[in-house]
Amino acid sequence: MLIRVWDTAALVVTVAVGAVVDGVGLMRGILTPRHRFTSSVLELPLRCRSPREIGVFSTLIGVSPTAITVVVGAEPPRLFVYAVDAPDRAPLIAKLRGLETRVLRVTRGRDDVEGES
Repeated sequence: MLIRVWDTAALVVTVAVGAVVDGVGLMRGILTPRHRFTSSVLELPLRCRSPREIGVFSTLIGVSPTAITVVVGAEPPRLFVYAVDAPDRAPLIAKLRGLETRVLRVTRGRDDVEGES
């Protein structure tokens, strides 16, 4: 039980810090002359399976000012995510995978998630 509380606190801190960092980066891009945003839509296959897991994950993506979930695909579960500035998709995908892992640790527990990666 204590581990799940720890994982929940870590998820909240991760989302809050990520929102602030992304917001500062977005403002810096807006205020920088000649900065060109490279928008991107990417498909992200999910390990989330239940509607609750998918809903929590897609909502937490929307907390960031630089990304939003556009479409949720049903079979197989996947999200289409619009990113304001993603010239390279790999770091964004890694960041979203890490967030998904944190959500799954909270909703399922560590034991059910660790072997699934």
